[in-house]
Amino acid sequence: MSRPSILIMPSWYPTAGLPLTGSFFQEQAQVLAREWDVRVLVPLGQSSRSYWRNKSLPSDQLPLQDPPAFVARYRTDRWMNWSHCFDSTTRGVLRSLAEFAREGWTPDVLLAHSTAWAGVLATEAGRQFNLPVVIVEHSCPWLLHRYTATQQSLIRQALADATTVCAVSPALRRLMLAHDLPDSIRWEIVGNLVDETVFCPPSPQRDSVHNGFLILVVADTSSKKDVMTLFRATAIIRAQRPQFSFSVRAVGGFRGGGPSFSESAAECGVEDLVTADDFLERAETAQAMRESDLFVSSSIAETFGIVMAEGLACGTPVVATRSGGAEYILGDDSPFLVEPGDPDALARKICQAIDGVVAFDSERASENMVARFGTRSFAERMTRVLTEAIDRGAAGAIP
Repeated sequence: MSRPSILIMPSWYPTAGLPLTGSFFQEQAQVLAREWDVRVLVPLGQSSRSYWRNKSLPSDQLPLQDPPAFVARYRTDRWMNWSHCFDSTTRGVLRSLAEFAREGWTPDVLLAHSTAWAGVLATEAGRQFNLPVVIVEHSCPWLLHRYTATQQSLIRQALADATTVCAVSPALRRLMLAHDLPDSIRWEIVGNLVDETVFCPPSPQRDSVHNGFLILVVADTSSKKDVMTLFRATAIIRAQRPQFSFSVRAVGGFRGGGPSFSESAAECGVEDLVTADDFLERAETAQAMRESDLFVSSSIAETFGIVMAEGLACGTPVVATRSGGAEYILGDDSPFLVEPGDPDALARKICQAIDGVVAFDSERASENMVARFGTRSFAERMTRVLTEAIDRGAAGAIP
């Protein structure tokens, strides 16, 4: 009996040149490929001259394989407005599905990651080929009114047309519902994937390769991550506990657009306590979590907050601000939560963690994350969602 087939359409995806961009989409595709016949389709643009000459795309721009990943080529130029460019993208995607069909491969369902723009493309393809569409929303930049009225209309229509719309947390679903979405949407909360083969506790015990108490933050430099609040809290802790030996390791400064971690730490007067890593591979990030005594997330908003779940999977305690995703991962009544943007409160909460005021069972925390978001749990949840979408049929899902 042949396996059911699925075409995954990510809004961004890792390449040889940018291996971490959308790496979690590839990881999820790899898990689904254990039970499904999976292909990934990534749109990539070319100038008119390169497009018409059928010129090969640079190797560092091609999507990583495993599972098989294909390119939907489309034509784009600086003089083309957004609508023309998007029409070109849509035609490229539809041509790719037609080519798959000629080869004898037709997906049973389309899975789009993020509505803008994979979800919009997927619902158009679903309409053309009479296929059910599942959209998994990971973020909502359109909530910040960064898009034009026409673009927002396309996003809303795609969400209305999808067979199923999945949010990665209840907080994200609430944000989406606040923007005048149709009552007819069929919703699912699906979380994200934590790969327990990578993010796992140390064996036989926590590594000890540093002097003093080590705090870890994994974020980018955007204002939404609000690492400044953590650095301000760091200054408060040092002032209150001058004899206490501790440090902060900040990972992820290669993206975000704000001041570097080193610049922010210097502004708070704690540059001597902070070490910064712009980039770590996934396995290196997991090792950093295992080597740390505490993981801190000071974000203003998180739609999920995968690094918090990964830190807990490594058996590391997590102190976090109430950012939306943090409550979903840690629990609304978790004693490790604090209100965002309050360095004094964050400093007190970190000190409580340092002093062991609140009990933390590292083994239980790791098991809980694996049970909720590990590979088996993720595969079962997504298989149910995708199978139900197939059973519902495209006819009732996409007019």
